[in-house]
Amino acid sequence: MIPRRQTPIAGPDVVRAWRASRRDPAGEVRSFEAAFAQATWTRQAVAACSGRTALLATLRAAGLRPGDEVVLPALTLIDLPELLRNALYVPVFADVQPDTLLIDPADAARVRTSRARAIVPTDLFGVAADWFDVLGPLAARHDIVLIEDAAHAAGTRVDGRPVGGLADAAFFSLETIKVLHAFGGGVVTTDDAALADRVRAQLPHDPLPPLRVPAKFARNALENLLFRTPAYQAALAGLDVPPVRRALLAGYDRLRQGGVATQSEFSPWQAAFASMQLPILTDRVARRRALAARLMAGLPDWRWQTEPAGVESNRYFLVGQPPWTGQGVRPADLPMRLRRALLRLGVDVGIGSEVCDFCPGFLHADRFPHAFAAWRGFVQLPVFADMSDAQADRVVAAVQRATANAARETT
Repeated sequence: MIPRRQTPIAGPDVVRAWRASRRDPAGEVRSFEAAFAQATWTRQAVAACSGRTALLATLRAAGLRPGDEVVLPALTLIDLPELLRNALYVPVFADVQPDTLLIDPADAARVRTSRARAIVPTDLFGVAADWFDVLGPLAARHDIVLIEDAAHAAGTRVDGRPVGGLADAAFFSLETIKVLHAFGGGVVTTDDAALADRVRAQLPHDPLPPLRVPAKFARNALENLLFRTPAYQAALAGLDVPPVRRALLAGYDRLRQGGVATQSEFSPWQAAFASMQLPILTDRVARRRALAARLMAGLPDWRWQTEPAGVESNRYFLVGQPPWTGQGVRPADLPMRLRRALLRLGVDVGIGSEVCDFCPGFLHADRFPHAFAAWRGFVQLPVFADMSDAQADRVVAAVQRATANAARETT
């Protein structure tokens, strides 16, 4: 089975990070922050226990108060609206552009009210924009802080510049499926030293539970092994049965939520591990981009998420929309049909909420047509740093075969 993603972990690196963190715990965190700031061409970097905690700390440090509105793209992490509401902020949504899947600046300007105090554009699937150019004028006119959601985007570049300094501040996630990860954690970057100090003051300082990181390492190592077994393929096939799908996704959500630390400090162990990943980030991104290019070249009829001019994304996800809808098949059914066929051929793909945790429960298709179209129709193909060219070619061949078979089934 070729999984749609795979966590890059190495046992020796884990051991070396643990040893380094024992020698100088506070120094490891400071060293990582300095290295991350240098890697993102920013003056300040502040490590946090999660990307979510990093966002809330940045909003509070920027002076937002209860009742203030935060403008978000409609296609974003489903946890963010609830996170903001729990902090007594009001999330307000704008549709995305149909090609880049990034926030539509015109719609952001339309939904902004006098209570808006922040705009949080998402570098979705690693694709970014120069947010100062795109949304900077709107933010400046209305005294709104611009905070880049770079959770997906470590290693992405815009006009040669790393993301992290394209807004007043940015926050990153270091969760285990990210291109740069530390078994959890987050980072805030900014050029404003005073803002960085206020962010740091907002962060929790309770120690991370000692078994949190080892447990996440074990969980991800097990997942990397399981995808090679028939049980993995059987579980994925079970997603085709609605009750099984609901149960599996609910279990996954509980597992994911249980693995996110939001009320503790970023540990020296994580800092040491993340520091070891930074020097190889550029090579890792180059490999992912090469694999994505190989897949796209092999499937020229697909409609792919577009990178704006000058953007070189890290290809955190490769998402596209198949060209064929078939007679008698609703377009919304195609991703699931394609998935069934590809599972039989030993290829895992993501669909729907597995690709992006959209918020269909409280957003409407007629109000957010581009976000809904992407959520319903886009498919995530496998891309991970250790993927071989032969595996990429196998994915292309499987997709071509599955699409052809599906077309014959409906004619």
